[in-house]
Amino acid sequence: DRIVLVLKPELAEESARAALRALGQVFAQRGLSPEIVLRREAMAFDVHRKLRRVENRFRPEGGA
Repeated sequence: DRIVLVLKPELAEESARAALRALGQVFAQRGLSPEIVLRREAMAFDVHRKLRRVENRFRPEGGA
């Protein structure tokens, strides 16, 4: 499995590495070890679209 972490180019390198480590720790705590790739690019933010709903579909192993 591969996760792509996209961060703004102007974010400090130290902060980007910290984010990469933290994301890796989140997956490790769940017993997962995906390949995590850091990509730097400008992120477009459309302020005209309204977020309608956010779903969490993660189900712990053995959970309902």
